[in-house]
Amino acid sequence: MIEDSAGVIAAQDIAAVDGVDGLFVGPADLAVALGFSGQQSVPQVKTAIDQVHAGARRAGAAVVTITGDPAVAREHFAAGSQMVIYNVWSALGRLFTSLAAGRAEPAPGSARDIRKIADPVVLLAGMLGGAATWDSMAAALSPTLSLRPGRIDLDDSIAGMAASVLADAPSRFVLIGHSLGGVVAQEVVRQAPERVSALVLLHCSGRGPTEQQQAVWAELAVRAGDGGFAVIVAEQAVTNLGSAAADRTHVAAWQQVALQVGRDGFLRQLAAQSGRQDHRAWLRSIAVPTMVIGGITDEVSTPALQQELADLIPGARYAEIDAGHMSMLEAPAVLAALIADFLGFPS
Repeated sequence: MIEDSAGVIAAQDIAAVDGVDGLFVGPADLAVALGFSGQQSVPQVKTAIDQVHAGARRAGAAVVTITGDPAVAREHFAAGSQMVIYNVWSALGRLFTSLAAGRAEPAPGSARDIRKIADPVVLLAGMLGGAATWDSMAAALSPTLSLRPGRIDLDDSIAGMAASVLADAPSRFVLIGHSLGGVVAQEVVRQAPERVSALVLLHCSGRGPTEQQQAVWAELAVRAGDGGFAVIVAEQAVTNLGSAAADRTHVAAWQQVALQVGRDGFLRQLAAQSGRQDHRAWLRSIAVPTMVIGGITDEVSTPALQQELADLIPGARYAEIDAGHMSMLEAPAVLAALIADFLGFPS
């Protein structure tokens, strides 16, 4: 029986045990364990069940599940369940509850649709980014969403940054991370998966640093320490914006935020970048609904790196937009529309 997050993460190992022919998923108990009692159709539960299916397939085992809803039964079969047990008592209970309340089941996309993820949204900008980095995108997002920019310039390690984000975040939240903020977002999910209701990764990577990156960051640290921070900010604006640096408005906006982060914050971020770990093996255990977004012209975090992230995270949705590394400045309306659709809200 797979009925909690530990079982979901260990599904492939359990299915690979000699003598185990299949896994039985209990969606109702799994929903309770994930914090969604009575809400078996929310993305978080569906993603966890999909992860069990994926683990069983890799181990060559069958998956059996149970439901009292014909539509959900079809979803289970479509996802790969070899057998779905129909819970007649559950079906009758849902019918009589609906009749007693004098109402029908909510239509998909309606205000009562539980697939909407309305938790507060924590925003983590990339290196030398801050709250203002998100202004244009935030203006295009649904006004019903509560946005809370987080900070990743207070610590000199990815683990420390994640801990600081969690200390300041709501008890449960949607997490959006860009570039270095996306690396920190992955670590936040690793440290406290039960607190993240959905994850959006923008222009980032699950890989550890290359030797070339280490050398570049070490040189930047020396220059910043020698009084060259302002020059670095001007250079990094062009590097991060790419072709969008032709728009001086974008350059000015990027530089203004970077200067607010300051030299000391930048040095802490460089130290964290240099010490970050390769997350690729761990990404397969993520059971949080995830969307990965890449920019077609992004030369900092290439589309290939974004596709790799999406392929590694079970059930992740992937999209590319016509933008470079700073899509929140270059294409804020398009980015907002993708995120709003993923969370179940109109933009």
